[in-house]
Amino acid sequence: MQQSEIYAISIIYTCLTPGTPAHIRPPTTGKRISVPSEAETDAQRQQDAARLAALEVKLDARRTAAPSTAGALGKSFDHANQAWRMVIELVAGIVLGFGIGLGLDWLFGTRPILLVLFTLAGFAAGVKTMMRTAREMADANPPPAAAAGRTDTTGGRAADDDDDEDEAH
Repeated sequence: MQQSEIYAISIIYTCLTPGTPAHIRPPTTGKRISVPSEAETDAQRQQDAARLAALEVKLDARRTAAPSTAGALGKSFDHANQAWRMVIELVAGIVLGFGIGLGLDWLFGTRPILLVLFTLAGFAAGVKTMMRTAREMADANPPPAAAAGRTDTTGGRAADDDDDEDEAH
């Protein structure tokens, strides 16, 4: 036997010995532990299966009802999540570029040239990722004019701008 096994056995023996002080001996409840019979186990399994089926029905009902209960407050949280995503993408690009630049400067001993270059490159990458996310969000939520099937023929400019240019020439 190993020493740890002997130590564990001695602790168990000490706790179960009748002369052991009460503060060391584990408390007893007086209840006997019994193993359930096969019939009790089967009945418990059937009850558990019925409860699980009822829970699945409730969850399915909530899943179908959840999208319809989202109001204006839910949309504002969605916009806030998208805004935080964009901020995190920008900061992650800067931090990643900073870390790479710092590591390469340490490796090559060219402090702070690569640090500055990679921080700027990280900023550019973060802005690019932010712009891609903004484009994805715009594609997912088109403006009301585009959603109604109308297209903007002015290319994003006001109609009066075209008239002013014609008059100036």
